[in-house]
Amino acid sequence: MKARADEPAGGEEFPYGARLNLPYLIGVCLAVNALRDVWLVVDGPDCAHFKGQFIFGKHDWFSTLYRVDGRHRIVFTGTNAQNVTGNRDRWIERVIRRAMLDEAGAVLVTSMPMCGITGAQYDRIIAGMDATLPVLEVPGHSLRGDWLDGYAETLAAIARGKKLPRTRRRKDAVALVGYLLDRNEGDHAGNLVELRRVLAGLGLELVSVWPGGGPWSELDAAAAAGTIVSLPYGRVAARALAGRTGARLVETGVPLGLDGTRRWVEALGAACGRPRQAERFADAECRRIAARVGKLVPFYFLNRGAALIADPHLLGGLAGLCRDLGMRVRFAASVGREAHAPEELRGELAPGVAVRHELPMSALGPERLEEAGLGEGDLAVANAELAHGLLRRLSVVDFGVPSCFHHALAESPFLGFEGALRRVERMACALAWSRA
Repeated sequence: MKARADEPAGGEEFPYGARLNLPYLIGVCLAVNALRDVWLVVDGPDCAHFKGQFIFGKHDWFSTLYRVDGRHRIVFTGTNAQNVTGNRDRWIERVIRRAMLDEAGAVLVTSMPMCGITGAQYDRIIAGMDATLPVLEVPGHSLRGDWLDGYAETLAAIARGKKLPRTRRRKDAVALVGYLLDRNEGDHAGNLVELRRVLAGLGLELVSVWPGGGPWSELDAAAAAGTIVSLPYGRVAARALAGRTGARLVETGVPLGLDGTRRWVEALGAACGRPRQAERFADAECRRIAARVGKLVPFYFLNRGAALIADPHLLGGLAGLCRDLGMRVRFAASVGREAHAPEELRGELAPGVAVRHELPMSALGPERLEEAGLGEGDLAVANAELAHGLLRRLSVVDFGVPSCFHHALAESPFLGFEGALRRVERMACALAWSRA
């Protein structure tokens, strides 16, 4: 969208331009993409497919949302402006039944705003269906939420409505609830391997990840967890699940960067009665990583500026990692509503640097970055929507949703201690390329 001639520089006061955020339904689709046998029925027109196509084959090379045989995992009702006000209950039920394939583990139902505001009672339609597999409603809150809300609401609906097996909880078993598995590539496969390794270092076993890329049935393993670790992408889901199973609930941040991972490990160690073991493990890991990256710091990182544009739960870990490398974060923007930003984020940034929320895209132009003190030789961490434009002035690491220019075929974590090492590796390579 082109700015008007009278638009203020940077565009903050122009209310109609594209904003640095993603819509609610993208988050719902990401959650469905992370459960390989779950189908999503969207009450709305065919533009619902565009949200899935934002992910499939672009952000996620291994996405299974769409299939060559036409049995796509995103199904729409085809409701439009002509028929939206009629009685659509029978038609919605027919579409839900079409999604109830033999291979499906569950069906989720949500709506686009034009359909939700008509007062369609999806819960009543579902209750009267005598369904042969689980069918759950995800509230269609597109008018008041963003992609992080959509992801969280999907996990919450599953936590409240999924039938869990009766099983004995195990003291050392951990379920990770609220993990943001935004694609099925090697970066997230590597994350889960690394988080299992870190938990094993504390004598704990990771038995379930909500969601972990597997089928619907794999979520059942959370019933055996003595501890539920709540990550910020699924707080309500974690509380609901802990309330149902009686497991200990530990709410943490995201284990990103050295400081972020150390805090995560120490929080779990304290909650599970293993503080000394956690401290020893974290100390050893930090020494190992420091020995690998220490020689790079004066040549690639020291006193360089950084711009961080990411979801609010990752900004703190990225800022801490930049600080550990001797960089100066001069600009930070959130791909998410301000309400999602954790309180401790303010302490991760230097005085005078504030996180900007829901900026207009025009506010991320070269002029604004120059005003923040960024220029040639500095680094930006940003998603693919911004990376191309920023490449003209800065070294760029494509990271976040969507990530269209960097993909991972092999295990390549960005969380945990090993993930911190890989993150430094990518940042150093980007800076080295710009110097060349």
